[in-house]
Amino acid sequence: MDDKVKAVLEAYHARMRDEEKTTRAPPATGPRDWRDKVLLAVGPETGRLINILARSLKAPTILELGTSYGYSGVWLAEAARATGGRLITMELQDYKSNRAREMASQAGLADHVDFKVGDAVQMIAELPAALVRKGREAESRRREQIALIRNRLRAVDSAIHARDAAHDARTLRADAFDEASTSALRATEDLRDGAEQLLRSWRNYANSARTVRIPDIEESLDSLALWQQSLSGPNPMRSALDRVRLSLEQQFAMRDAEIVGRRRTLEGEHSDLAAERIRLEAGEFQTPPAPHTRDPALRVQLAGAPLWQLIDFAAHVPTDARTGLEAALEASGLLDSWVLPHGTVIDPRTHDVILQARSRQAQSLGRWIESSVPAVGPGADIDSSTVVSILESIACSEQEPTEAEAWVSPTGEFRTGNARGAWMKSEAQYIGHSAREAARRVRLEQIAARLAEIDAAISECNTSAALVAADRQAANQEYENAPTDENLLRLHAEHNSAEQRRREAQTRLGEADAKLAQAEHALGRARDDLTLDSRDLNLPAQTS
Repeated sequence: MDDKVKAVLEAYHARMRDEEKTTRAPPATGPRDWRDKVLLAVGPETGRLINILARSLKAPTILELGTSYGYSGVWLAEAARATGGRLITMELQDYKSNRAREMASQAGLADHVDFKVGDAVQMIAELPAALVRKGREAESRRREQIALIRNRLRAVDSAIHARDAAHDARTLRADAFDEASTSALRATEDLRDGAEQLLRSWRNYANSARTVRIPDIEESLDSLALWQQSLSGPNPMRSALDRVRLSLEQQFAMRDAEIVGRRRTLEGEHSDLAAERIRLEAGEFQTPPAPHTRDPALRVQLAGAPLWQLIDFAAHVPTDARTGLEAALEASGLLDSWVLPHGTVIDPRTHDVILQARSRQAQSLGRWIESSVPAVGPGADIDSSTVVSILESIACSEQEPTEAEAWVSPTGEFRTGNARGAWMKSEAQYIGHSAREAARRVRLEQIAARLAEIDAAISECNTSAALVAADRQAANQEYENAPTDENLLRLHAEHNSAEQRRREAQTRLGEADAKLAQAEHALGRARDDLTLDSRDLNLPAQTS
């Protein structure tokens, strides 16, 4: 059956599935109207059956009464094309016949179908006499074929009787050989059954496996069938299963390692955030990110404080200007620069950025930001005038003054020396106690949200680890449930022993065994003739 026919049948099947609800609950417009609009087809099982039956005939002329929408006609037309026959299909409704013709054309079968529209009784009466004669001739040929098969069956029965007579004529030695041959045959059949059972067991095992999935199963089963004959080397299915198990174990190990690594990362982040939360809850404020060029141990040793801890915005500065100024100071590196008690640099190689007071600017940062030196703690030993001098040496205006060494703008722009840039942030976080307190609370909320996310992610890691463990256990259980070779090995040993006894009895049999062999040969030939003829004629080959 080619792809075009399959595609058309699938289109029918899709329509049948869509109409299934309609057939269960027909609309109120009337059952006759409703039934004329749906397929009501025979279905794929019956379709395959009539296809097989039609294919069993040689060049048949098939008559179908009731084309409907052409579903069964596709099955029959495909059989007609395959056998050199033809389909004549009759339908009362022209729109149904037209639809069936379209589908047959899409399937490439229209040349093998005669579509007729009208009253079937009248159209049958108009069929040519040659077609009727051809049907009678086909019936006559079939009767002759049946008679041939009956003769073959009688020949088989006669051969069976001859073989039985030869058995009856055997001597005691012949009886002994017959017993040995029966035992050997039984052992052969048992071995064959055992081999087939092992093949079925492995096939069922492979098809039902959820975790230990053997690739190229048919190739492995073919190798198993060859191995069963000689038992040379290891069982190929067992070897393939071992390879799959090893690969799965490697995958499980990789998944475990990935989960452990992710959980370790999450737990580390959780620990860092928890420690940060403790510090923030204790009243500690966030600090601007430190550059990688800073020596982290230096500020522990130095007196003074970073600029942001020593200043606050003037009351008149609006919120957006506060945000822009802090962004400019932070991006330029001035915000977190260190201020010494006297505003001087002690060691030029400080591995840090130290602020110094420079020339006073006409439009300075001092108009926007005020000194706010803490009374106690870091920076308390810095004189307020030092901070004011530093602020007044930094220019601050909308337009950049070319003569200033350092300049910041309420819009986030800045310049330090020859370096110019701009940055903006959502809100001020570091300048002024109120901003730092608000930033601290926001950060606590962010930490709480992130800790909840991390807890959920760790829970997912635990769930994933449990799934890996369950998959590993399932794989191990499936591996243990694989079929064994013990029964096949036992049947091979029994077969070899029975065959040896048969050969020993055969050497003592003599002429009686030759006569029996001739009778068996005649029976086999009669059966072969029956099998070949019945297959060619598509008739059953069974004796009563």
